[in-house]
Amino acid sequence: MFRISTNLMFDRSTTSMLRQSSDLLKTSQQLSSGKRILTPSDDPSGAARALALSQSIAINDQMIRNQAYAQETMQLLEGTLAGVTENLQHLRERFIYGANGTLSGADRQIIARELREQFGTLLAMGNARDINGNYMFGGHESNAPPFQGDLATGVTYVGDDGVREMRVSLSRDIGVTLPGQAVFGDLFDTVADFITALEGPVPEEGGLSVALDRGISGLDRALDNVLNVRARIGAHAVELDQLGLISEETDLQLRTMLANYQEIDYAEAISRFARQQTMLQAAQQTFMKISGLTLFSYLQ
Repeated sequence: MFRISTNLMFDRSTTSMLRQSSDLLKTSQQLSSGKRILTPSDDPSGAARALALSQSIAINDQMIRNQAYAQETMQLLEGTLAGVTENLQHLRERFIYGANGTLSGADRQIIARELREQFGTLLAMGNARDINGNYMFGGHESNAPPFQGDLATGVTYVGDDGVREMRVSLSRDIGVTLPGQAVFGDLFDTVADFITALEGPVPEEGGLSVALDRGISGLDRALDNVLNVRARIGAHAVELDQLGLISEETDLQLRTMLANYQEIDYAEAISRFARQQTMLQAAQQTFMKISGLTLFSYLQ
């Protein structure tokens, strides 16, 4: 009976010491990692909730990145279209001046050369790219210049009428490209026709006036298109600002909730660690005493 009791005490002491050692090791790992849940088995429901929150944070982070890209694209689009607006307004002034019947042929040639430069600038704007090198005015076709050709051969739009969109929230997509045809219309033909009229032989009386009327009409249509597009871009920029604020607040809330599930209470963990150290030392001392017991000790 004595041998059985001694073995039982020995086993219980060993089990207690191993359990105390395991608890101390776990607390030490929690303190070093800052995490309360080290494995899903520590808290299955808490681990599942933490995983769901981590996934939500990852999705929200992606929305924030998409918003930043969309914002930068909106800024590039607005900057480009602001340049187009200035170009159109300048062209309108030069059209009116170029149609002045008192100008000499040499004067008209000077204006025509200036308009050729403006034509090249417009073409470059129509083929502008975003921060990733995608063409902004090609619709879905963002990998090739949407406007191809030149003043001599004519400019052709080879993009499409679509709009490439980017997801900026769980329920909102915003276009990051524009169909160039809707923005520029027949603008290139309008400018080319007026340049041809200026560079041609001395026009008959009223000839330049007819060309001017057609040119001004085309420029005004183009300017209306550009201003309408800029208004939509401005509205999208405001919306992106608002979505950005919402996403930042959502990120803070999600990370706070995740911390509540995952992170340890350092004060409590340190106190627990000290208590577990004391308990382990007591278990070790008990084990040493029991392991030293023998039947002969009681026979002496």
